[in-house]
Parts: sequence; C-alpha cells; structure tokens
Amino acid sequence: QAHLQLLLSHVHPILQRQQLDYGVYVVEQYGSGAFNRATLMNIAFVYALSEEDYRCFVFHDVDLLSEDDRNLYTCADQPKHLSVAVDKLGYRLPYADIFGGVVALSADQFRRVNGFSNMYW
Repeated sequence: QAHLQLLLSHVHPILQRQQLDYGVYVVEQYGSGAFNRATLMNIAFVYALSEEDYRCFVFHDVDLLSEDDRNLYTCADQPKHLSVAVDKLGYRLPYADIFGGVVALSADQFRRVNGFSNMYW
C-alpha cells in the first residue's frame, strides 16, 4: 500500500506535465496462490478497455519511480521498455532480454502478441 501511494503521488504530476489523458487501474492478486503478474496485466487490459477506448497502455510496477520527465509515458511503433535504468540495479539491465518493470504497448501491439503469457510466473 505504501508503494502504491508513493507511486501515485509521484506519477500523477509527471503525467500531467506530459499533458497526457490517462486512467490508472490498480490490479492485485487475491489469495495466497502463486503470483502471476502476466495474468494481472491481461486482466487490467481487458478491464480498462471495458471502460474506455484506450490506445496506449503502460504497465507499471508499484516499486519503480521515474527519475526524469523525459521518460515519456507514451506508446511508440514498437513496445517500449520504460525502466531500462534502475537505481537499485546500478542503472544497468540485469540481462539483455529483460522487458518488465514499466512497459508501454499500444492496444494493437498487445492484441498482436495476445497479451502477456499466462505461463510466466
């Protein structure tokens, strides 16, 4: 809960300075079963689209904060990894193929890859 409050108080001003029209959806897993992040993101995508015709989706871990407004919360021609430099990782990627933390995908990109794999735990 503390991470969420900190993220919201931090990211709202950034999104407003970037003059974005946005919605925030918080999705949490219920129960004590194995954590499936991909399923949560897929649920968030479907639920958000049931309320609004969003064109861009940014999936954001609550324990990561942007350090620079030049890190644009927008979608591009390709899916975009927004958390490539994280302070607690020495501002280096732990491995070359990482795609997580904070990512932006257009609705079309999300559909083309059929969402996040529910097999990833």
